[in-house]
Amino acid sequence: FPVTIEASYKLKFPVTRRVILICTMVFLWNIYKLGNLKKTSPALVNYFSMTTFSLRLLYDEPETFDALYSFFLTHPDLKMEEKKQWDPKISREFTAIEESPLWQGFYQAALRWPQATSLLQAPWFIKISKGEVWRLWTPCILHANFLHILFNMLWLWLLGRQIEWKLGAFRYILGMILLGIVSNTAQYLMSGALFLGYSGIICGLGGFIWVRQRLAPWEGYAIPKATLVFLFLFVAGMVCFQIGVLS
Repeated sequence: FPVTIEASYKLKFPVTRRVILICTMVFLWNIYKLGNLKKTSPALVNYFSMTTFSLRLLYDEPETFDALYSFFLTHPDLKMEEKKQWDPKISREFTAIEESPLWQGFYQAALRWPQATSLLQAPWFIKISKGEVWRLWTPCILHANFLHILFNMLWLWLLGRQIEWKLGAFRYILGMILLGIVSNTAQYLMSGALFLGYSGIICGLGGFIWVRQRLAPWEGYAIPKATLVFLFLFVAGMVCFQIGVLS
């Protein structure tokens, strides 16, 4: 960036800084809540590492999630490694929850086709259809672990500052909202509600800069193409890894 009177704004980047702050605060609060939850129900944290706070921010919250949460809180002394030794009644209750209808995305249905046609009959968009429209975007501010949030926030700082400066705060915010909604919805349709992170928006920001460098190089986005290629390859590798896990 040239050193001009505009430098004072560049040093602030209010939107990018606030997004990083919000994501960090949400991450730390969720870690704190998980720590408290582990004291009362270690099995819940080990099996289903979600707090009531993070559940409210997921794209959807199927009844299966709530049932799992209630089950482990009702039986706080259970240990998953001792599942074969559980009381038969408790085992049947847990099996019934696991086998209840749950939207797992088109990918799982495609893997198990045609035996898994029932997966497509599971209810979807449950909470959003009831008016909880914030869920369209809020999975973006949830992160699984320190490396996850560190990677995403570093990329946001690298890419977001330049876009915020070029587009201005309003268009930058609008763009991130739209990118979040589109990427979250696509992820939900493919794999169900258990996803989180700012990666979808990061890829969208990287793609925007890539296109602007090709179509309008005079705008001066100072990101080497090799850096953007690394970003896309890394995210593609993570997607392939997740597909392998789901398979």
